[in-house]
Amino acid sequence: MKNLFFKINIFFFLINLSSFSQEIILKGTVLDENENPLYGANIYFEGTTIGTVSNEKGYFELKLTNQINSIFVISYIGYKEVYFKNYTIFKDKIHQVYLQPEIESLNEIIVKNHLFSRKDFLKSFKENFLGEKKFWKECIIVNEDDLIFDYDYNKHTFYAKSYEDLIIRNDYLGYKIIYKLEDFEVKFTSKSLSKSQIIQSFYSGISRFIEINNEKRIIKRREKAYENSTLQFFRWISKNDWSDKSYLLFDGSFNIDPNNYLKINSLNNFYNVSVFKIEKDLKPKNFISELNILYRRKYQSKIIFYTNNFLIDFYGLNNEIENIIFSGDMTKKKISEMLPADYGM
Repeated sequence: MKNLFFKINIFFFLINLSSFSQEIILKGTVLDENENPLYGANIYFEGTTIGTVSNEKGYFELKLTNQINSIFVISYIGYKEVYFKNYTIFKDKIHQVYLQPEIESLNEIIVKNHLFSRKDFLKSFKENFLGEKKFWKECIIVNEDDLIFDYDYNKHTFYAKSYEDLIIRNDYLGYKIIYKLEDFEVKFTSKSLSKSQIIQSFYSGISRFIEINNEKRIIKRREKAYENSTLQFFRWISKNDWSDKSYLLFDGSFNIDPNNYLKINSLNNFYNVSVFKIEKDLKPKNFISELNILYRRKYQSKIIFYTNNFLIDFYGLNNEIENIIFSGDMTKKKISEMLPADYGM
Protein backbone atom coordinates (compact mmCIF):
# COMPACT_ATOMS: atom_id res chain seq x y z
CA MET A 1 0.00 0.00 0.00
CA LYS A 2 2.80 2.36 -0.89
CA ASN A 3 1.81 6.05 -0.74
CA LEU A 4 -1.72 5.05 0.26
CA PHE A 5 -1.84 7.49 3.16
CA PHE A 6 -1.12 10.38 0.80
CA LYS A 7 -3.87 9.42 -1.65
CA ILE A 8 -6.89 8.85 0.56
CA ASN A 9 -8.50 10.70 3.45
CA ILE A 10 -7.33 8.98 6.61
CA PHE A 11 -8.00 9.92 10.19
CA PHE A 12 -4.50 9.39 11.54
CA PHE A 13 -3.70 9.10 15.22
CA LEU A 14 -1.00 7.35 17.18
CA ILE A 15 -2.27 4.22 18.89
CA ASN A 16 -1.95 4.18 22.65
CA LEU A 17 -0.37 0.76 23.01
CA SER A 18 -1.41 0.37 26.62
CA SER A 19 -4.98 1.61 26.17
CA PHE A 20 -6.73 -1.73 26.21
CA SER A 21 -6.39 -5.37 27.01
CA GLN A 22 -6.11 -8.00 24.33
CA GLU A 23 -9.83 -8.36 23.64
CA ILE A 24 -12.02 -5.35 22.89
CA ILE A 25 -15.33 -4.60 21.21
CA LEU A 26 -15.46 -1.72 18.75
CA LYS A 27 -18.82 0.06 18.65
CA GLY A 28 -20.18 2.68 16.32
CA THR A 29 -23.05 4.02 14.25
CA VAL A 30 -22.81 4.69 10.52
CA LEU A 31 -24.91 7.62 9.28
CA ASP A 32 -25.31 9.59 6.09
CA GLU A 33 -24.83 13.36 5.85
CA ASN A 34 -28.44 13.87 7.01
CA GLU A 35 -27.95 11.63 10.06
CA ASN A 36 -29.99 8.80 8.59
CA PRO A 37 -28.68 5.33 9.55
CA LEU A 38 -26.96 3.32 6.83
CA TYR A 39 -28.04 -0.32 6.97
CA GLY A 40 -25.54 -2.88 5.67
CA ALA A 41 -22.41 -0.71 5.75
CA ASN A 42 -19.19 -2.73 5.66
CA ILE A 43 -16.91 -2.38 8.66
CA TYR A 44 -13.60 -4.23 8.47
CA PHE A 45 -9.85 -4.28 8.94
CA GLU A 46 -7.95 -3.99 5.68
CA GLY A 47 -6.38 -7.20 4.41
CA THR A 48 -8.26 -9.45 6.83
CA THR A 49 -11.47 -11.43 7.28
CA ILE A 50 -12.18 -9.40 10.44
CA GLY A 51 -15.34 -7.46 9.72
CA THR A 52 -19.07 -6.98 10.19
CA VAL A 53 -22.00 -4.97 8.80
CA SER A 54 -24.20 -2.31 10.39
CA ASN A 55 -27.80 -3.09 11.38
CA GLU A 56 -30.98 -1.22 10.45
CA LYS A 57 -30.06 1.50 12.95
CA GLY A 58 -26.59 1.85 11.45
CA TYR A 59 -25.12 0.32 14.61
CA PHE A 60 -22.27 -2.16 14.64
CA GLU A 61 -20.14 -4.09 17.08
CA LEU A 62 -16.87 -5.74 16.08
CA LYS A 63 -14.90 -7.99 18.39
CA LEU A 64 -11.13 -7.69 18.16
CA THR A 65 -9.07 -10.24 20.07
CA ASN A 66 -5.67 -8.59 19.56
CA GLN A 67 -4.23 -5.24 18.55
CA ILE A 68 -3.55 -5.00 14.83
CA ASN A 69 -1.43 -2.84 12.49
CA SER A 70 -4.18 -2.47 9.90
CA ILE A 71 -6.41 0.28 8.57
CA PHE A 72 -9.97 0.27 9.93
CA VAL A 73 -12.36 0.82 7.03
CA ILE A 74 -16.03 1.80 6.89
CA SER A 75 -17.70 1.75 3.48
CA TYR A 76 -21.12 1.84 1.87
CA ILE A 77 -22.11 1.67 -1.78
CA GLY A 78 -22.49 5.16 -3.24
CA TYR A 79 -20.57 6.82 -0.39
CA LYS A 80 -16.93 7.71 0.19
CA GLU A 81 -15.08 5.24 2.38
CA VAL A 82 -13.49 6.46 5.59
CA TYR A 83 -10.25 5.10 6.96
CA PHE A 84 -9.04 5.07 10.56
CA LYS A 85 -5.52 4.30 11.72
CA ASN A 86 -6.53 4.69 15.35
CA TYR A 87 -9.49 2.36 15.81
CA THR A 88 -9.34 2.66 19.63
CA ILE A 89 -11.69 5.66 19.44
CA PHE A 90 -14.45 3.09 18.92
CA LYS A 91 -13.65 1.35 22.21
CA ASP A 92 -14.69 3.77 24.93
CA LYS A 93 -17.96 4.96 23.46
CA ILE A 94 -20.30 4.48 20.52
CA HIS A 95 -18.57 6.55 17.86
CA GLN A 96 -20.70 8.12 15.13
CA VAL A 97 -19.32 8.00 11.60
CA TYR A 98 -20.80 10.18 8.87
CA LEU A 99 -20.34 9.08 5.27
CA GLN A 100 -20.48 11.54 2.42
CA PRO A 101 -22.05 10.57 -0.91
CA GLU A 102 -19.77 9.98 -3.86
CA ILE A 103 -20.00 12.81 -6.36
CA GLU A 104 -21.31 11.29 -9.54
CA SER A 105 -19.17 12.15 -12.51
CA LEU A 106 -18.56 10.76 -15.93
CA ASN A 107 -15.11 9.25 -15.79
CA GLU A 108 -13.55 10.35 -19.03
CA ILE A 109 -11.85 7.52 -20.87
CA ILE A 110 -9.47 8.64 -23.58
CA VAL A 111 -9.25 6.09 -26.36
CA LYS A 112 -5.69 5.71 -27.62
CA ASN A 113 -4.13 3.72 -30.39
CA HIS A 114 -1.89 1.21 -28.66
CA LEU A 115 0.67 -1.23 -29.95
CA PHE A 116 -1.02 -3.83 -27.78
CA SER A 117 -4.57 -5.17 -27.74
CA ARG A 118 -6.81 -5.22 -24.66
CA LYS A 119 -6.25 -8.98 -24.60
CA ASP A 120 -2.48 -8.37 -24.38
CA PHE A 121 -2.93 -5.83 -21.58
CA LEU A 122 -5.26 -8.13 -19.65
CA LYS A 123 -2.79 -11.01 -19.89
CA SER A 124 0.04 -8.85 -18.54
CA PHE A 125 -2.20 -7.47 -15.80
CA LYS A 126 -3.11 -10.97 -14.65
CA GLU A 127 0.54 -12.05 -14.70
CA ASN A 128 1.56 -9.16 -12.47
CA PHE A 129 -1.56 -8.94 -10.30
CA LEU A 130 -3.06 -12.42 -9.99
CA GLY A 131 0.18 -14.34 -10.41
CA GLU A 132 1.07 -17.52 -12.28
CA LYS A 133 -1.17 -18.58 -15.16
CA LYS A 134 -1.87 -21.96 -13.53
CA PHE A 135 -4.03 -20.10 -10.95
CA TRP A 136 -6.15 -18.09 -13.41
CA LYS A 137 -8.92 -20.67 -13.84
CA GLU A 138 -9.53 -20.67 -10.08
CA CYS A 139 -8.77 -17.01 -9.37
CA ILE A 140 -11.11 -14.87 -11.45
CA ILE A 141 -11.66 -11.12 -11.61
CA VAL A 142 -15.44 -11.11 -11.88
CA ASN A 143 -15.65 -7.54 -13.20
CA GLU A 144 -12.49 -7.42 -15.32
CA ASP A 145 -14.33 -5.21 -17.84
CA ASP A 146 -14.00 -2.37 -15.30
CA LEU A 147 -10.21 -2.37 -15.76
CA ILE A 148 -8.73 0.50 -17.75
CA PHE A 149 -5.28 0.10 -19.27
CA ASP A 150 -2.67 2.57 -20.52
CA TYR A 151 0.94 2.46 -21.65
CA ASP A 152 3.62 5.17 -21.62
CA TYR A 153 5.83 4.31 -24.58
CA ASN A 154 8.52 6.80 -23.56
CA LYS A 155 8.87 5.30 -20.08
CA HIS A 156 8.08 1.72 -21.20
CA THR A 157 5.53 1.56 -18.38
CA PHE A 158 2.19 -0.25 -18.27
CA TYR A 159 -0.58 1.18 -16.05
CA ALA A 160 -3.95 -0.12 -14.91
CA LYS A 161 -6.79 1.39 -12.89
CA SER A 162 -10.43 0.79 -12.07
CA TYR A 163 -13.10 3.18 -10.87
CA GLU A 164 -14.90 0.25 -9.26
CA ASP A 165 -13.66 -2.17 -6.61
CA LEU A 166 -12.34 -5.35 -8.20
CA ILE A 167 -14.33 -8.43 -7.21
CA ILE A 168 -12.00 -11.41 -7.15
CA ARG A 169 -13.27 -14.94 -6.64
CA ASN A 170 -10.30 -17.01 -5.52
CA ASP A 171 -11.58 -20.58 -5.52
CA TYR A 172 -7.98 -21.77 -5.23
CA LEU A 173 -7.72 -20.51 -1.63
CA GLY A 174 -11.43 -20.24 -0.85
CA TYR A 175 -11.79 -16.47 -0.54
CA LYS A 176 -13.76 -13.71 -2.17
CA ILE A 177 -11.63 -10.56 -2.25
CA ILE A 178 -12.95 -7.04 -2.68
CA TYR A 179 -9.97 -5.01 -3.85
CA LYS A 180 -9.79 -1.24 -4.27
CA LEU A 181 -6.92 -0.81 -6.73
CA GLU A 182 -4.91 2.30 -5.84
CA ASP A 183 -1.83 1.83 -8.03
CA PHE A 184 -0.63 -0.57 -10.67
CA GLU A 185 2.43 -0.15 -12.86
CA VAL A 186 4.94 -2.39 -14.57
CA LYS A 187 8.19 -1.05 -16.04
CA PHE A 188 9.87 -2.81 -18.96
CA THR A 189 13.28 -2.53 -20.62
CA SER A 190 11.64 -1.64 -23.95
CA LYS A 191 8.20 -1.19 -25.55
CA SER A 192 7.02 -4.58 -24.40
CA LEU A 193 4.66 -6.55 -22.20
CA SER A 194 6.95 -9.57 -22.02
CA LYS A 195 7.64 -11.02 -18.56
CA SER A 196 11.29 -11.45 -19.52
CA GLN A 197 11.69 -7.67 -19.93
CA ILE A 198 10.15 -6.55 -16.64
CA ILE A 199 12.31 -4.22 -14.56
CA GLN A 200 9.83 -3.52 -11.79
CA SER A 201 6.26 -4.51 -10.99
CA PHE A 202 4.15 -2.80 -8.36
CA TYR A 203 0.54 -2.63 -7.22
CA SER A 204 -1.23 -1.45 -4.09
CA GLY A 205 -4.73 -1.15 -2.73
CA ILE A 206 -7.27 -1.85 -0.01
CA SER A 207 -8.52 -5.43 0.33
CA ARG A 208 -11.27 -7.24 2.20
CA PHE A 209 -11.43 -11.03 2.49
CA ILE A 210 -14.57 -13.13 2.80
CA GLU A 211 -14.14 -16.87 3.31
CA ILE A 212 -16.24 -18.90 0.85
CA ASN A 213 -14.72 -22.39 1.24
CA ASN A 214 -12.75 -24.14 3.98
CA GLU A 215 -12.65 -27.72 2.75
CA LYS A 216 -9.59 -29.81 3.63
CA ARG A 217 -8.06 -29.45 0.16
CA ILE A 218 -8.42 -25.67 0.44
CA ILE A 219 -6.79 -25.67 3.88
CA LYS A 220 -3.82 -27.57 2.41
CA ARG A 221 -3.47 -24.98 -0.35
CA ARG A 222 -3.51 -22.17 2.19
CA GLU A 223 -0.75 -23.86 4.15
CA LYS A 224 1.34 -23.99 0.99
CA ALA A 225 0.61 -20.34 0.14
CA TYR A 226 1.65 -19.32 3.66
CA GLU A 227 5.09 -20.87 3.19
CA ASN A 228 7.76 -18.19 2.59
CA SER A 229 5.24 -15.34 2.68
CA THR A 230 6.07 -11.99 4.24
CA LEU A 231 3.39 -12.77 6.84
CA GLN A 232 5.20 -15.95 7.87
CA PHE A 233 8.55 -14.15 7.88
CA PHE A 234 7.46 -11.39 10.26
CA ARG A 235 5.79 -13.92 12.55
CA TRP A 236 9.10 -15.80 12.56
CA ILE A 237 10.95 -12.63 13.57
CA SER A 238 8.45 -11.84 16.32
CA LYS A 239 9.05 -15.25 17.93
CA ASN A 240 12.65 -14.16 18.57
CA ASP A 241 13.66 -17.81 18.44
CA TRP A 242 16.73 -18.00 16.24
CA SER A 243 17.05 -21.74 16.89
CA ASP A 244 14.24 -22.08 14.34
CA LYS A 245 16.28 -22.41 11.15
CA SER A 246 13.33 -22.18 8.74
CA TYR A 247 14.88 -18.90 7.70
CA LEU A 248 18.56 -18.07 7.55
CA LEU A 249 19.79 -14.48 7.35
CA PHE A 250 22.90 -13.32 5.51
CA ASP A 251 24.91 -10.12 5.32
CA GLY A 252 26.03 -10.45 1.73
CA SER A 253 27.10 -14.08 1.48
CA PHE A 254 27.90 -14.46 5.19
CA ASN A 255 25.43 -16.35 7.41
CA ILE A 256 24.82 -14.13 10.44
CA ASP A 257 23.66 -14.28 14.03
CA PRO A 258 20.38 -12.28 13.92
CA ASN A 259 21.08 -10.97 17.44
CA ASN A 260 23.85 -8.81 15.96
CA TYR A 261 21.48 -7.20 13.47
CA LEU A 262 18.03 -7.20 15.08
CA LYS A 263 16.79 -6.71 18.63
CA ILE A 264 13.25 -7.79 19.53
CA ASN A 265 11.40 -6.76 22.69
CA SER A 266 7.81 -7.50 23.68
CA LEU A 267 5.76 -4.33 24.14
CA ASN A 268 2.08 -4.44 25.15
CA ASN A 269 1.07 -7.26 22.79
CA PHE A 270 3.36 -5.89 20.08
CA TYR A 271 6.95 -6.78 19.25
CA ASN A 272 9.33 -3.85 19.01
CA VAL A 273 12.12 -4.52 16.50
CA SER A 274 15.30 -2.44 16.46
CA VAL A 275 17.41 -2.67 13.31
CA PHE A 276 21.15 -2.08 13.65
CA LYS A 277 22.64 0.11 10.94
CA ILE A 278 25.00 -1.43 8.38
CA GLU A 279 27.43 0.97 6.74
CA LYS A 280 27.45 0.47 2.97
CA ASP A 281 28.69 2.63 0.13
CA LEU A 282 26.40 4.18 -2.49
CA LYS A 283 23.23 3.68 -0.47
CA PRO A 284 20.45 6.26 0.07
CA LYS A 285 20.76 8.50 3.11
CA ASN A 286 17.88 6.79 4.91
CA PHE A 287 19.28 3.29 4.32
CA ILE A 288 19.67 1.27 7.53
CA SER A 289 20.27 -2.37 6.67
CA GLU A 290 20.09 -4.96 3.90
CA LEU A 291 19.88 -8.70 4.57
CA ASN A 292 19.58 -11.73 2.32
CA ILE A 293 17.02 -14.36 3.32
CA LEU A 294 17.17 -18.09 2.65
CA TYR A 295 14.04 -20.14 3.32
CA ARG A 296 14.32 -23.92 3.74
CA ARG A 297 17.82 -23.59 2.24
CA LYS A 298 16.21 -23.16 -1.18
CA TYR A 299 14.23 -19.93 -1.68
CA GLN A 300 16.14 -16.65 -1.79
CA SER A 301 14.85 -13.18 -1.00
CA LYS A 302 16.19 -9.85 0.18
CA ILE A 303 14.92 -7.35 2.73
CA ILE A 304 15.99 -3.70 2.87
CA PHE A 305 15.25 -1.58 5.93
CA TYR A 306 14.84 2.18 5.62
CA THR A 307 13.82 2.39 9.26
CA ASN A 308 15.73 1.54 12.42
CA ASN A 309 12.64 0.59 14.38
CA PHE A 310 9.23 -0.96 13.73
CA LEU A 311 6.42 -2.83 15.47
CA ILE A 312 5.04 -6.26 14.62
CA ASP A 313 1.56 -7.07 15.87
CA PHE A 314 0.01 -10.37 16.93
CA TYR A 315 -0.90 -11.17 13.33
CA GLY A 316 2.54 -10.52 11.85
CA LEU A 317 1.76 -7.10 10.37
CA ASN A 318 4.30 -4.30 10.73
CA ASN A 319 3.72 -0.56 10.97
CA GLU A 320 6.50 0.47 8.55
CA ILE A 321 5.44 -1.13 5.26
CA GLU A 322 6.60 1.98 3.39
CA ASN A 323 10.13 1.55 4.70
CA ILE A 324 10.66 -2.22 4.56
CA ILE A 325 11.21 -3.46 1.02
CA PHE A 326 11.36 -7.07 -0.19
CA SER A 327 12.65 -8.60 -3.42
CA GLY A 328 13.24 -12.13 -4.66
CA ASP A 329 11.15 -15.27 -4.19
CA MET A 330 9.03 -13.79 -1.42
CA THR A 331 7.61 -11.15 -3.76
CA LYS A 332 6.58 -13.64 -6.45
CA LYS A 333 3.38 -14.42 -4.57
CA LYS A 334 0.54 -12.32 -6.01
CA ILE A 335 -3.19 -12.02 -5.29
CA SER A 336 -3.92 -15.66 -6.17
CA GLU A 337 -1.66 -16.75 -3.28
CA MET A 338 -2.47 -13.90 -0.91
CA LEU A 339 -3.87 -14.81 2.49
CA PRO A 340 -5.72 -12.55 4.93
CA ALA A 341 -3.55 -11.14 7.69
CA ASP A 342 -5.53 -13.05 10.33
CA TYR A 343 -4.81 -16.39 8.64
CA GLY A 344 -4.13 -19.15 11.15
CA MET A 345 -4.95 -16.97 14.16
